[in-house]
Amino acid sequence: IADMNKRLTDKEIDVKLTDAAKIQVVEGGYEPAYGARPLKRYLKKHVETLVARLMLKGDIRTGETIVIDAENGKLTAKQR
Repeated sequence: IADMNKRLTDKEIDVKLTDAAKIQVVEGGYEPAYGARPLKRYLKKHVETLVARLMLKGDIRTGETIVIDAENGKLTAKQR
């Protein structure tokens, strides 16, 4: 998430995960045999995709924060 936030600094957009989202990411990306690689893939596939969709729709403005949350076993993204 810190790497994603670094890439978004020029747009002054920040991404934050709620505690529920962190649990969802850990549960969805945990593979003890492969280390952190599955976690990175999970973040790219689910979190970065949600952020990109909001940005492409034009819903995010400079200076806003994107909050990633988990509802009913799925990750959601909202601007704040």
